[in-house]
Amino acid sequence: MQTISLDNIRECITAGRVVEARTRLTMDDDALTAEDREALKAELDRLWRDAEALVDRAEKMESEGRTGAAKELYQSVLAYAVDFPGIQSRMNRMEDA
Repeated sequence: MQTISLDNIRECITAGRVVEARTRLTMDDDALTAEDREALKAELDRLWRDAEALVDRAEKMESEGRTGAAKELYQSVLAYAVDFPGIQSRMNRMEDA
């Protein structure tokens, strides 16, 4: 198993793998300092809230029939949270629409 480090969690965040980054952070066995752990947790929480807010707005637009605008919002989530739950299926649905 790969060792948990600040660098590999940062790499996950940069690649948009927020779920993976959060999992790695959870698995940290005190390899990170408390300050690094808290900073990463705060950043991941912010990214997650931002993604949720965009998905909520996109779903509202989609229900209003504004599929183009909804698709753009879903794409913006993909820009930094490619592993956000359900985002790929939403994008596929937009492609089919």
